[in-house]
Amino acid sequence: MRPLLHFRFRDTAPTTPFFHVIRHEFHPPRGFHIHGHEDFAELFWVERGCGQHLVNGAIQELRRGSLVWVRRRDVHGFSIDAGKRLTIVNLSFPTAVIDDWGARYFSGKELLFWGQNPLPEHFHCPAGMMQKLQRLSQELGECPQTLFHLEWFLMNLVHLLLPGGIHETTRAPLPSNLTAALEKLREPSRFAQGPQELAKLAGCSLQHLNRLLRQYLDRSAGEVVNQCRLDYAATQLQLTNRTILDICLDCGFQNLGHFYQLFKKRYQTTPRQFRLGRQRLIRS
Repeated sequence: MRPLLHFRFRDTAPTTPFFHVIRHEFHPPRGFHIHGHEDFAELFWVERGCGQHLVNGAIQELRRGSLVWVRRRDVHGFSIDAGKRLTIVNLSFPTAVIDDWGARYFSGKELLFWGQNPLPEHFHCPAGMMQKLQRLSQELGECPQTLFHLEWFLMNLVHLLLPGGIHETTRAPLPSNLTAALEKLREPSRFAQGPQELAKLAGCSLQHLNRLLRQYLDRSAGEVVNQCRLDYAATQLQLTNRTILDICLDCGFQNLGHFYQLFKKRYQTTPRQFRLGRQRLIRS
């Protein structure tokens, strides 16, 4: 087994002490091997294509609009399926630059580069947000590579993604009955029955449930249920040899075509292609 490499910031950006911006285009069989960071953090976003972010022993699916905040302690790399391409923009900088940001701006909240979750934070930027991000990154690329311009870019990006992180007005926590219902919804026997089962678990009408979910999560009950179904389907495709039809029906989808449509929208590939890519990745 090849030893794990840990890069230093000056290995990736020998001419600047503050930040480095670069565009990468990956295509099979070229990806980027698993590596760690010795003294820097980075964030990247997907401009075009799709692929996988292999990070801390897990897989994050990447597609246009994916934005990931990679902490210094994260160990990661990239993989691309046959016939696909992946274009990302990467911004890296020494962690010393932001060491005091967590306390100064976010009251010690564990988010972004200061998060303690097993995986780095992964956002999906809709089209409008991507346009703003591209404008910001273009301006950053044209600016002098100074600490001021790095902080200007990062603060604008944080404000774009998490305005409450700056202004201390975060969304209220979920009601306890909704939290318990969402936890129980992870069971296949629950999400297979659809949004009405989630309403039953939450102890309210479907109409009221939709109002709550829009208020707290900005999603409908149908969207929440389908996310659970598709997450389960992806795991089954990756780890079992069950037929796609069996998995579809087990998730609660009655129409195979509808299942394919939703799955492709979420993962940018068909269930069969997803299975072939994931199982090949595991064997390799």
